[in-house]
Order: sequence, then structure tokens, then C-alpha cells
Amino acid sequence: MIRYILITIILLIFSNIYSQELGIRIGSNISENSTINKPLIFGININNKISNRFDMLVSYDYLHKKQQYSEVDLQEDFNGHNISVSWLYIHNIKQSIGLKIGISTGYCYYNIASQGLISRWVSEFKAHYLGGSIITGIEYRKLFNLPLSIEIFFAPSYYYNVSQNIEPIISLTEERNNLKLLNLNLGLKYTFKRNE
Repeated sequence: MIRYILITIILLIFSNIYSQELGIRIGSNISENSTINKPLIFGININNKISNRFDMLVSYDYLHKKQQYSEVDLQEDFNGHNISVSWLYIHNIKQSIGLKIGISTGYCYYNIASQGLISRWVSEFKAHYLGGSIITGIEYRKLFNLPLSIEIFFAPSYYYNVSQNIEPIISLTEERNNLKLLNLNLGLKYTFKRNE
């Protein structure tokens, strides 16, 4: 957990020195796997405008979900970390509204701790994923005539399971295969003033 906090701090420092925009976001994703379906997602991203038509976005997201199944003596605590880089094409519909389309590549680390509610057995699943997304979003700029923007993104994603570890091997989680996700995010972005 500490390493991801450090990554977030580094992103913040980097954004203040080099980036043109800094954003925060909340969201969730939809998955066929009930363990990771509809978690709460908190994220931070920094954005650099390559040109008037292209952005490069570096993002970090933290995912969390906790649930209980009393009928099968099971409690699951899911925590995930996602680091990604995105390249987005911008089409300006109006001066204050832009449509964004692009691709993303990234790394995910998932940890699912399972235990019995009554019997107190414990199992932990850890996995590392590499993959990418196709991104579509819309941005509303100059919110309240301030350098703020609201962004809404959705992104179908596919992540390949490069490694996993289960201790002991009695976990009831379904998280064994590659991931197919639909990510939904709502973000608030601040644009820094830069001296020309």
C-alpha cells in the first residue's frame, strides 16, 4: 500500500513541475466476476497536451470492495491498484465541450482476501495484469468560468493475467482468468496557468 501512496505523491510533484492539467476522479467498473464487479474507484491523473488535438494522460486508480455471503460462510475484501498511460484525440464540439477518443495501456495489481465468517479460515489471492482500454469521453470546460473541467469517460478494457499467487489454495474467488471490464469514471480537472 505504501508504494502506491508514494506513486501518488510522485505524480502530484510531477504534475506541479511539468504537467498542464491535474485531475481527480471517482468511478466503478462492470465485470462478469462478482468479486470485483462494481467496486468503488478513486483516481488521480496528470495530463499533458501534446497539441491542440492530442492529450497524454498518466493515471493511478485505487479500487475497493468488501462483501459478505453469510449463506456460504464467506467474506471477501478486494483491493486493486491500476497505473495507466492514455493517448487521447480531442474533437471540439463547441468551445466549452470536447469529445475525447483514444487508447490506454496499463498495469493492475489485485488483492482479494477471503475468510470464513464463522469458521475463520483465511485465503489470499494476488494477481498482476497487463492490458489496455479503448476510451471514449466528453469534457465540459470552464466550469463557473474557472480553469476547471468536468470529464466523463467509459472504457471497455481487457487485461491479461501475467502472474498470480493463492495462499493457501482454498480460495473461493473466481479471479483466475484474464479480465474483461467496462470502466466508468466522473472526473474534475484543473488547468494550470503556464508562462509562455
